[in-house]
Amino acid sequence: MTTHLHRATAALNRRRFLALAGGAVGSAILAACGGSSATDTPKPATATTGAAPATAPAAAAPTTAAGSAAAATRPAGSAPSGTTTGSAAASTTAPATTAAGTSAASSAVATRPAASAVTANATSVTGSAAAGGTTGQLLVIEAAEYSFKTLGSIPAGVTTVQMKNIGKENHEAQILRLNDGVTYEQLLAALAASGGNGEPPPIFTYEGGPAEIVPNKVSEVVLDLKEGQYALLCFVTGSDGTPHAAKGMVAPIKVTPATGAAATLPTGSGAIALGGASFDIPESLPAGRRTFRLTNGGKSARAFFVGGIPADKTIDDVQQELAKPDAPPPPWFTANGGMDGLKPGGAGAVVLDLVPGKYVAVDVAFGPEQPTAKVFTVK
Repeated sequence: MTTHLHRATAALNRRRFLALAGGAVGSAILAACGGSSATDTPKPATATTGAAPATAPAAAAPTTAAGSAAAATRPAGSAPSGTTTGSAAASTTAPATTAAGTSAASSAVATRPAASAVTANATSVTGSAAAGGTTGQLLVIEAAEYSFKTLGSIPAGVTTVQMKNIGKENHEAQILRLNDGVTYEQLLAALAASGGNGEPPPIFTYEGGPAEIVPNKVSEVVLDLKEGQYALLCFVTGSDGTPHAAKGMVAPIKVTPATGAAATLPTGSGAIALGGASFDIPESLPAGRRTFRLTNGGKSARAFFVGGIPADKTIDDVQQELAKPDAPPPPWFTANGGMDGLKPGGAGAVVLDLVPGKYVAVDVAFGPEQPTAKVFTVK
């Protein structure tokens, strides 16, 4: 079940960390800190010029809850077959459903042990993100219950981050950069020890990341990653109310010194400024891939979430849901990606690959600021 629609209030954002860091859950993170795998050996980016852009098919649409429930449960200990490499790892095929489908979080999925790791390669790809290609180097993250599979390190620079949800539940990949001198183990310990007030420990910054998305789809962003130690976390909660991070869906990733020519963030199809009284997004978009440049002009970290909604829902329905921080998210909201928490002054780009339907975009503050939302259609 998605939690994103109700991260729109400061209270719920604090509870998100409280649930992650408090008491037994914090201990569970420490116990599961080996639960998500990332290769420790740095792998250099492979230069690929003129390669066919890696895209998720435009026909892929949100998976319905019924379809998720009917899916076979992956046995514990099983792993996806093969090793994902380069651009080929970035493409996926999803069953065609309607954009107004419901959130696909399954409550009966067996946990896959961390030992079943799949390594994805970072590949340098040139091309126009707005036209359907990737910008800078490509980092593929595979997300499933309850682990990430990706590189242990990647060179600094502009990076297209594609999270492939190969699991049965919704997932995200919030990227945190640890303050200089802070280790991954110290982050886990700080989270476990900070349950008293629910505030995140001041030892990291929110650097964005692929936002929550339903199974069999790809959530994609473009970020300019600086050298340092990072962590990936999934804060999505399942039917049991426990954040996936508390089940071991946490992984370290090291960003090493840059090795190639510098790239720049794409301008895309338009600019979206977060943190204001409103934001701009076209009322109607053509189906397929579209890239939007994001900046956070607010006073706290912010996220930009996109979800499919039924044709009969309006902005008033969305606003009513945003005003219910203690209620479960509505079954009619389907997570379709976006940008996870981005620090004040931060910038990046979000790549949306949407099928025809009705959608809502939400600018969410991880602080006291009020959320803003806009409804748009894809034709």
